[in-house]
Amino acid sequence: TVPLQQTASDILGLDYKEIRPKIKLGYGYSRDIVSELDNQKYVCIAIQATTQIKYWNCKDGWQKTVDYLNEKGYKVVCIDKHKTFGNGECWNTIPNGVIDKTSCSIEEAINLLSYADFHIGVSSGLSWISWSVGTPVLLVSSWSKSFAEFQSNCVRVHADDSDWSGSFNDIKVRLDSGNWNWNPYKECKTMEDWYDFEPITFDQVINGLNRIIKGEY
Repeated sequence: TVPLQQTASDILGLDYKEIRPKIKLGYGYSRDIVSELDNQKYVCIAIQATTQIKYWNCKDGWQKTVDYLNEKGYKVVCIDKHKTFGNGECWNTIPNGVIDKTSCSIEEAINLLSYADFHIGVSSGLSWISWSVGTPVLLVSSWSKSFAEFQSNCVRVHADDSDWSGSFNDIKVRLDSGNWNWNPYKECKTMEDWYDFEPITFDQVINGLNRIIKGEY
């Protein structure tokens, strides 16, 4: 029922104020860490998550987003840990047309994020790291309510008005972290089930993307 950062201040008995942490930079890398960038503008993406409900489960959504960015003149660098990740019948593979930096070290990821125009991700650690280094974030998540993550330097794409949104912040349910297909609102066993479930559309993400490109955050 409160932002993730506030859980810490509540435990410590402190008044809550959103504070952006300071991440150490200067790991000896430079913008030239990826030769394919060739001084072109670029964005980072991270599509993977630790349970299927945390993904943006819009069919072909990530691919169309990358295609749109390429048309806008952006290189797209994927900094996920895994190129393909999932469980059972549900597997998620990074889009085509990206510079594949999956499995890069956390120091490399920080370096890539610090030089990026912005980052697109789900409610995951890499989105928080992007925010921490001062890079704007397009955060796409129907798993959490829009108040759950950081509010500054961010365009939040959400579906708070959907009955299928915000399971993480729903006090009536409890996450079963051992069940990859956990979903308190709809039984999902296949990717097609998850595509049918996802309340965030491609058009909503593109609207958010256009806002962040214009600096409207």
